[in-house]
Amino acid sequence: MRAAGRGMSTAAVSLTGDHAEMTTLDPAAVYADHASPTDLLTAAIKQDSIGMCEAVCQQHPEALHGRDSSDQATPAHWCALLGNVEILEWLATQGSPMTDVVVSSGMQPIHWACTRGHTEVVKLLLRLGASIDAIDIKHTTPLVIAAQYDHTLLVFYLIKARADHTILDDCRDTALHWAAYKGNLRTVGVLHYLGLAADTLDSFGSSPLHLATAQGAVDVVEVPNPNP
Repeated sequence: MRAAGRGMSTAAVSLTGDHAEMTTLDPAAVYADHASPTDLLTAAIKQDSIGMCEAVCQQHPEALHGRDSSDQATPAHWCALLGNVEILEWLATQGSPMTDVVVSSGMQPIHWACTRGHTEVVKLLLRLGASIDAIDIKHTTPLVIAAQYDHTLLVFYLIKARADHTILDDCRDTALHWAAYKGNLRTVGVLHYLGLAADTLDSFGSSPLHLATAQGAVDVVEVPNPNP
């Protein structure tokens, strides 16, 4: 099992521990530099201002289809990360892409949304055509990311929406491995009930049971096996 932090960004987003933290300057500072149209739109999204977004795109319609300078991410990625459903819906009506990937990570907006546990954003992206089982370059699905970042409600939603819980990431970890590692009893119980075995080994020879034991998650270790 690799470390829980996911390198999904460069200058604009850094993952410290399990959570993404904004590290850019005040978005208004973008206007003082030689920013691209998409940088301007990204700044408006960070300001949570649909009016600013509309103004930028009226003057620079190409901003809808571009990528920001720091992360090469689309406007939809930033809406997904920040949980802005209103602006994301507006972007979709303007033809901005909803499923493009960040080349360095292979992550779509739905993956970014899952790092923050934004269930409503995930619901919207699925309605707009995103795949519930989309994989990034580490073969990680939205479900695995939701478990990796300990977002129980989102895990439950994805399972109910028929996400494939058997897909392994590139380290052969399942969502159950991550839930066990986090000591999340509710998530472990649901995934275990679905049939994900607690003794399945990943690429490092660790099972969900091993991980829970190593973390001292006694309640998780004691979850009964539904298929003895």
